[in-house]
Amino acid sequence: MKDSRKNGVQCPTCGSTERKVVESRPQTNEVRRRCVCQSCSNKFTTIEKLIDRNDKVSPSFLFAVLRGLSSIEKTIHNLRQSLETGLENYKFDDDR
Repeated sequence: MKDSRKNGVQCPTCGSTERKVVESRPQTNEVRRRCVCQSCSNKFTTIEKLIDRNDKVSPSFLFAVLRGLSSIEKTIHNLRQSLETGLENYKFDDDR
């Protein structure tokens, strides 16, 4: 997952808020993001807590889950197309 973020998270080395997220790992109550500073190329990890004080799931967690599901749906769709194409090109023996 690659995108550019400008939400106030500062690079621990240079203090810049320009970063690129190179990996996101949603977990039960947090999202760990591996980032690269656009100014100094420092790599660092952020951890976003996704459960509020009332034990309610935060909207950012729900969006992370929806993005994950969307990615899975695309993968399944592409796999299905590959399988269907493979079956169309497969020559079955008539004497089975």
